[in-house]
Amino acid sequence: MVPGRAPARSAVTSPPDERDQILKAAWEVLEIAGYESLKIRLVLRRTGLSTHAFYRHFKTKDDLLVALLEQELSRALSVLTELTAHGTPLERVQAWVDAVVSLAYGRNAGPRAKMITLLAATLPERLRRPLVETSPNRYSASVPLRAAIEDGIASGDFRSMDPERDAHLIQALCNRITEGRPSWLPHDRAEGVAVIVDFAVRALQGPSGAT
Repeated sequence: MVPGRAPARSAVTSPPDERDQILKAAWEVLEIAGYESLKIRLVLRRTGLSTHAFYRHFKTKDDLLVALLEQELSRALSVLTELTAHGTPLERVQAWVDAVVSLAYGRNAGPRAKMITLLAATLPERLRRPLVETSPNRYSASVPLRAAIEDGIASGDFRSMDPERDAHLIQALCNRITEGRPSWLPHDRAEGVAVIVDFAVRALQGPSGAT
């Protein structure tokens, strides 16, 4: 220490897992009580943290919802990327469709995925839009599907003319199914996945890809 000079005051820091505790508790409240009952006080009650701790990390409840959305979208993208990392382009497309469509058949990720769909639809446009516009590929579940389609075009397996468009179309179909399994889809999960895969592959192998 320099003589005559007071020691520097250390910056106030928060525990490294404080934010994670809040996010974990918010998921628990959502899964038990639903979006309408997601109150900051209920979240903090589960963590034992103070309101000051909450506002160190989030300005408002909307900011918390955006963080939950980012967390789940990032997790889902990581899972889909891992599931489609190996195999032929056809096998990778099948793996992607299997992972997403299976949510409609009660796979464990289903309730949280459906909650995220609700959050995404509920968030004000001013909060939802930056997630898409600033980093369109950061959270898009279609990224690994598009990569599989592009590799299929390179190998000659697919004749798609626009892999990004076709990936978004396949994703839109699969997402619609996860929102509520339609009556025409087989009750057996494997059969249901096979129906969607067959449709997607025939489109990708057509003269100009999906239309």
